[in-house]
Amino acid sequence: MNCNGEKSIDVRNCLDRRFQLDGDRYIWRSTVGKFIVSVIPWRTNANTDCVRVVVYDCLTDLEVEEWSHSVRCTDNWRERLQELVGKAMIRAQHRPMCPDCNQSGAECVPLVVRASAKNRSQFFGCANYREKGCRQTLSIDHAFAPGGFTLNQKFRTGIALLSPAR
Repeated sequence: MNCNGEKSIDVRNCLDRRFQLDGDRYIWRSTVGKFIVSVIPWRTNANTDCVRVVVYDCLTDLEVEEWSHSVRCTDNWRERLQELVGKAMIRAQHRPMCPDCNQSGAECVPLVVRASAKNRSQFFGCANYREKGCRQTLSIDHAFAPGGFTLNQKFRTGIALLSPAR
């Protein structure tokens, strides 16, 4: 039951066992990529049950809009929810790293979610932007696609390094 006395949507059996109930939502924290995946059941004004899968960047506290989706609870919604949650968890495990700042061999510098001042569109930008003026960016929708950055087989401090696709 939710706070209105209505029966809430049971999503527990659709989720990985690592998700923990946190109030009205289930959350999973990626220790490697530093993202949070949140699964939130909700009801629309038209009394339609839905589930929202939201990915947050823990380093900037921004929702990654490109990776967040809603599922209406109709037909095969449990399968669609499992697919979306699985994709969100895979993406949350991999944080892009700045190829320019990481070439110096120093500490790994992550790319973090930022929002454009002009149109509020999101992108990955170097965490050293303000500190050292690094202007390296990467489109969120191309972060792990061919032509964007690709996962390198090297790992440092548990975070995958990314290098430009060849």
